Amino acid sequence: MFSQALWIKTERDMGAPCPEFYTRFVCGEEPLRAFAYATAWGVYVLYVNGVRVGEDMLSPGCTEYDKRLQVEKYDITALLRKGENEISAVVSTGWHAVGHPAAEEPKYYKDRAFILEADVIMNSGDLKVATGESWLARESKYRSAGIYGGVYYDSTFEPYESVPVAVCGEPGANLIPREGVPIRCTERVSPVEIKTTPKGETVLDFGRNVVGTIEFRIDGPRGAVCGISCAEILKDGNFYNDNYRAAKSRIDYVCDGRPAVFRAEHTFFGFRYLRLENWPRKARLSDFTACKIMSDMTRTGYFECSDERVNKLFGNIVRGQEGNFLDIPTDCPQRDERLGWTGDAQVFVRCASLNYDIESFYRKWLRDLAACQKEDGSLVYIAPRCGWASSASAGWSDAAVICPWQIYLTYGNDDVLRENYPMMARWIGYMYEKGDGYLNGKHFGDWLCTDGGTDNAYIALCYRIYSTDIMAKTCRVIGLPDKAEEYEKLASESRALFKERYIKDGLPTVVTQTACVLMICFKAAPECDKGALDLLCKLIKDNGDRLSTGFLGTPYLLHVLSDNGRADVAYTLLLQTECPSWLYQVERGATTMWERWDGILPSGEPHPHSMNSFNHYAYGAVGDWLYGAMAGINVDEAAPGFKNVIFRPVTDPRIDYASASVGTKRGVIKSEWRRQDGRIDYTFVVPRGATATAYVEGRVMKLVAGKTRVTV
Repeated sequence: MFSQALWIKTERDMGAPCPEFYTRFVCGEEPLRAFAYATAWGVYVLYVNGVRVGEDMLSPGCTEYDKRLQVEKYDITALLRKGENEISAVVSTGWHAVGHPAAEEPKYYKDRAFILEADVIMNSGDLKVATGESWLARESKYRSAGIYGGVYYDSTFEPYESVPVAVCGEPGANLIPREGVPIRCTERVSPVEIKTTPKGETVLDFGRNVVGTIEFRIDGPRGAVCGISCAEILKDGNFYNDNYRAAKSRIDYVCDGRPAVFRAEHTFFGFRYLRLENWPRKARLSDFTACKIMSDMTRTGYFECSDERVNKLFGNIVRGQEGNFLDIPTDCPQRDERLGWTGDAQVFVRCASLNYDIESFYRKWLRDLAACQKEDGSLVYIAPRCGWASSASAGWSDAAVICPWQIYLTYGNDDVLRENYPMMARWIGYMYEKGDGYLNGKHFGDWLCTDGGTDNAYIALCYRIYSTDIMAKTCRVIGLPDKAEEYEKLASESRALFKERYIKDGLPTVVTQTACVLMICFKAAPECDKGALDLLCKLIKDNGDRLSTGFLGTPYLLHVLSDNGRADVAYTLLLQTECPSWLYQVERGATTMWERWDGILPSGEPHPHSMNSFNHYAYGAVGDWLYGAMAGINVDEAAPGFKNVIFRPVTDPRIDYASASVGTKRGVIKSEWRRQDGRIDYTFVVPRGATATAYVEGRVMKLVAGKTRVTV
């Protein structure tokens, strides 16, 4: 990629203003072809002759930078001309140069730097343009820009001088071609209403939670500073963004006295509402656009049913994924965090892989996770670390095993297991080597549950069993039978330990919904499943037919019930509208998933805790139950990648219709059932190159490619 280019930074620290690195060169004729390779310490936007290059945003993305820094390749042929040309790049802090404001090492990398090499091919000979000491730098109109703070853009500013650059290094071994899916604007969203709040604020309502940047038309007097602030909800009808914490999430724009259209680069926001401050004229809806950004993945999964509330829930799940899949699976897009929390990523991976083609997205992120692994095999709860001194936690660190396995199941490519096997094996080894030191260590547990929590050591042992089972199956797949037997023996020993410590009279001694769910789902003590299931149903009933599970128990809750003959209870929980429940959020106006079951309290007030995101996809893991149980589309572990489809729809009298489709490498799979005239009509569609097994009302049917209808 780089044969002559060197890393450059400004010779003196410019402070908050974003530096613009540039060089000028002459082409003696029209170029035939020209390509540029570039990356930065921070986030950069590349320009050729003043024209923005490409559509990608927030390049080079978020990685474990000291080990992995992505390099982008650009075709710049059409932007060059005969004669003098200029290549420039504005570089902001991004994730790289500042990290998370509250992180243990908040100045993750202080310097902003840039590297580029361009090859210009002409009939008269080739020209190479490469960063080095001949380049210059100037302050840009971005007087400040960052992921969390937003931007301050002064359209009146003209740099009074250029300053020399300093060479700060040669290309390192950490530079890699882009692996992730580019972040792009995938939809332009218009506001639906302009509100005047009880406090007299002018607020734009976009009708739903959006993640992206903001574009606006503006025409104000020279020197006027106009502001935009972001919020997810209103409080008592007024603008409210206390839950953003230290993230200012705003745009300040200095007018130059001429009409302009401005789109904020170098940042992104999570918002539904925008407050306008010192706006130069009466706001018009047509002056504003939200540019929704996400990793530009292909949509594959769709679901609908006869209950519009459930359909709204599914829409919230999809939007939650879209808003948090930006090069890494972030926990939330609005506050001073926006990090790759591993627990969120693992509980949602199955649902995510049905909604979108996430294979490349997750494989890139798993490489960042592997790059974060410590020498003793322990794994972090945030990847990339972005300045966090992250440590191991059950259910979070297990993402290293669970995510590769699910990607293999959905897409059928065992390369993901082979590539991640070293990381997976080292993590399993760490858990067993540390023994009780790990089990009794610090864990997040069943995060944000409502029942006081489940014993963390119990959860850690359940997850150790689950991950070890996956490792044994992984070894079988990649041709390591002896290793598989070793892991099977370890899993058996862990089960014996579980029974010794946590089973008495055939029941778990830890009496919570999550304790029952994990024990049954992870097969910790299979002979005791009946008692645990009965206990689970009792706990649900005693809680007013409501769940009490948190981040680790919720994803498996409905599966455990419907897989073990209690689909009636699963549907009751799904259709529950009292807090805590999924439909409570829907009926409170949610347009994405919430972090807390009670993000808005029954009183209508936002939860007082500062950790209260209204776009947090983890509880959206219920989406894989909508696909797999209600609609009935499931992967066959013996034939991954939907080589053989398992249709097993689970119906309930409270739902009259359900339909889902999933796009795969073999084509579109569809399952639909409809209740009419006392019967249920089932329709299954199997793509070419696949087979299917359908389980309908006790009947087992082998299906081939095409459409099959069954009436029961």
